[in-house]
Amino acid sequence: MLVEDDPNLNRSLPRSSSRPVTSSIAPPMARNGLYLAREYPVNLAIIDLGLPKLSGVELIKQLRADGQVVSVLVFDGA
Repeated sequence: MLVEDDPNLNRSLPRSSSRPVTSSIAPPMARNGLYLAREYPVNLAIIDLGLPKLSGVELIKQLRADGQVVSVLVFDGA
């Protein structure tokens, strides 16, 4: 799962991966990412720290509080 608010990165990161990225989240990113992670199995989450409304850090905290066991790659798009 890719949670990124920059449209250019949101398009290019999945293409540069050796494995397909099945979920690329568009605005409102963090809340959509939280929903998808709660509803569907996620093996890896690439999360931008600087998301609007709900930060990447808060998204990760909520995933952990839900008991989600998912590897997280933190991305600082700055």
